[in-house]
Amino acid sequence: MRIEPNVPPVTIDGKPVSFKDWVLSLGDGLAPTYALDEDIEPSWVEIPKEVRVDYSGDPVKAIVDEIYPDLQHNHGDAEYLRRRAILTPLNEYVEKINREVLSRLPGNTKIYKRCDSICKGSATSAADETLYPSEYLNTLKFSGNAKP
Repeated sequence: MRIEPNVPPVTIDGKPVSFKDWVLSLGDGLAPTYALDEDIEPSWVEIPKEVRVDYSGDPVKAIVDEIYPDLQHNHGDAEYLRRRAILTPLNEYVEKINREVLSRLPGNTKIYKRCDSICKGSATSAADETLYPSEYLNTLKFSGNAKP
């Protein structure tokens, strides 16, 4: 993802900071952190109001409404889609956001089945089935993979 240089700055501790620098500091673990209540160490990051979506009701719907206004009329516009992104720390949230966005697009959805076993014909170790049981494989979550 590339962050456009024309994104307005965010305010951190009363000072304007470029959005790009703030996102990089967040990813590098360098963003200012705060302790809440009885926290021993500061581990909370304040999201600047300029990039925060305040909501009531369903937070996923609120963020999709904010980031993709008029999606049904713009879903075929590559520039419209390229200029938008939703950042989330967990794949669990990615799945929820993807489901919400897909539910707003016209057309039929298709379910693709996945396999949760190791191919017997491949040149893999005999221990692969022991190392990677289907119970373990089913716990893995990757963004974009459908649930059976």
